[in-house]
Amino acid sequence: MAFSLPLYNSHPRYIKTTERTSHLFVLLCICVFLISYLSIYHEWTLTENEKDTKRLIEGFAKEFPNAAAGANPFDPVKTEERLNHFYPYSDKKSKIPFELIQMWREMPDHPDFPYKDLYQIWTEMNPTLVRKFDTNANITNLIKKEFAKTVPEVAATLDMLPSMILKADFSRYVMLFLFGGVYADLDVKDINPMLDWFDTNRDVGFVCSLEMDSNEPWPYPMPRRNQLQTWFFKSKARHPILRKLIATVIKNTFEATDKKLIPDYSNDYDPASRPHMLSIMDWTGPPLMTDIVFAHMNSLNNPTVIDIDPIRWNLQEKLNGPELEPGRNAP
Repeated sequence: MAFSLPLYNSHPRYIKTTERTSHLFVLLCICVFLISYLSIYHEWTLTENEKDTKRLIEGFAKEFPNAAAGANPFDPVKTEERLNHFYPYSDKKSKIPFELIQMWREMPDHPDFPYKDLYQIWTEMNPTLVRKFDTNANITNLIKKEFAKTVPEVAATLDMLPSMILKADFSRYVMLFLFGGVYADLDVKDINPMLDWFDTNRDVGFVCSLEMDSNEPWPYPMPRRNQLQTWFFKSKARHPILRKLIATVIKNTFEATDKKLIPDYSNDYDPASRPHMLSIMDWTGPPLMTDIVFAHMNSLNNPTVIDIDPIRWNLQEKLNGPELEPGRNAP
C-alpha cells in the first residue's frame, strides 16, 4: 500500500486559519491607510505653526477661489512661473517707455501736496515726458483689480503689508512691471533732460544705480556693502528682475503673516529687541533690490559687459568725488 501525504490546502483547520490571517492582514492595511490619511489631512496631527500656515493658505484660496489654484505664495519660484504665464516678458528690441510713474497721498493740484516745485521740474526738463501720477489709494485699487483674477497673491500681499513704506515699495515694483517706464520718488530732482541720458536710445531692459559703495567698516551701516537704491530706476514692462522682486516680497509677506510678526511691524518695530524679524529694508527695500539684481546678473550666460567710460560725451560737468587718504571712507 502506498503512503500519501494529506493536502494542507484541503484541511479544514488550515483553511480556517488562513482566512483569519487574511482578514487580519486586510484590517491592518486599512488601519495603516487611515492613520496615514489622518496624518496628512487632519489638523489634530499638525503643530500650531503648521495649523497657522494651513489656515492662511485656505483663507487666501477662499478669497480668490477662481484664481488661487496652483498658487503657493511661500514659494517664489512658483509665483514667478505664474507671473510669467500671465505676463510674459518680451525681449525684442525696444526702448523703455518714456513715462514717469509717481504716487502720493494726494494729487499734485491738492493744496497739501508737498513737492510741487520738484514735480514741475520733471515736466520742464522733459516736455514730451508722459506723466503717470496717481494717489496711493487709486494705485492700490488698480493693482488689486488687475491681479485678482490672474495672480491674486499680488493683491493679497498688498492688503497684508503692514506699513505705508512697504506698500509704496511694493507698488512701484508692480506698476513698472505692468506698464514699464521710469519710477522716481517725489523728492528726486531731475538735473538733466532724460532724452540726454546714456540709456535712453538703447535697447536696455532695466536701469538702476548704486546707493552705497564702501569698504568695511563703513561709517553708516547699511545691510549691503555695495547697495543699490530704489528711489529711482527704469524698466521695460514685465522684466524678470521685477518679476523676481514681486515674488520675493510676496514670500516675505506671507512668512511674516504666518509667523504672526505683522503686529510688531505695525506698532513699534525695533530690530534690536526683535532680531528674529526681517527688517523693513530687507523686506521690500534696497537690500532686496541689490540681491535680486546681482542674482539676475549672475544667472546670465555669457553676458556682454560694456565699459561706458571711453564713449562719454558732452558731460556738462566733470564727475568728481572727495579726495581722501588711501583707506579712508567718505563721511
